[in-house]
Amino acid sequence: MRRDCGAACQAADSLSSESSRLTAGCRQEYPAHIRSQILVGISAPLHFRVMDWRESGMTVAFLYVRTTLGLLFIVAGLSKAWDRRAFQDAVAGFRIVSPRLTLAVATVVVSLELAGGGLLLWNYEWLGAALLGVLLAAFNVALIVNLLRGRRNLDCGCFGGRTLRIGWGHVAQNTVLMALALLLGLAAVRGNVPSRWLDTATRSLTILAAIYSVLVFRTAQELLTVRAGVIRVLSRRVQTD
Repeated sequence: MRRDCGAACQAADSLSSESSRLTAGCRQEYPAHIRSQILVGISAPLHFRVMDWRESGMTVAFLYVRTTLGLLFIVAGLSKAWDRRAFQDAVAGFRIVSPRLTLAVATVVVSLELAGGGLLLWNYEWLGAALLGVLLAAFNVALIVNLLRGRRNLDCGCFGGRTLRIGWGHVAQNTVLMALALLLGLAAVRGNVPSRWLDTATRSLTILAAIYSVLVFRTAQELLTVRAGVIRVLSRRVQTD
């Protein structure tokens, strides 16, 4: 009788109703310490399946955020390097550093964006997150100083695009990105980065989703710039009329 019950208990992990019936039978036949071992054997496969889904979800989320931030700042750095003169003018317009240091500051910003984004993509998450976090904090300081001064009609050169006006929305945007970089860095430092690789299909879809997100973000930035330009032109016409 004990052998039959033991064999049934080992096969009961697929059906909860069957496991309940067999557990009740085992309770009558076995002592407490043996019953606990049988129950662990029944619940262990389900526990591993739940942990497997959690690990997969963490891996997808980590890969998506890491790839999105990495690509976003690499594209931003390349855009600023391509139109170097415009970005130097944007740095000078903030009036934070001396005009003689404008070129050096612009070069450092571009270098940090490219380095930080590249390190995120090359699995040096903690270092890339640290560089981008410092960079975003510096951006926010420059934005807040000029907003408090009442200087809003500035081109911030955000992410390689041109803006006609800065606002607290830019500060909030940088704060969100800084928080994401901080989470990536903490996960990497604490060793909580999921180590199990995803299958090829899931990994490819996650990377494509990150690329799509960067394209949407850049398009939204350009549309907001166009909208601000149209509003400025219309307001000037109204004033002249």
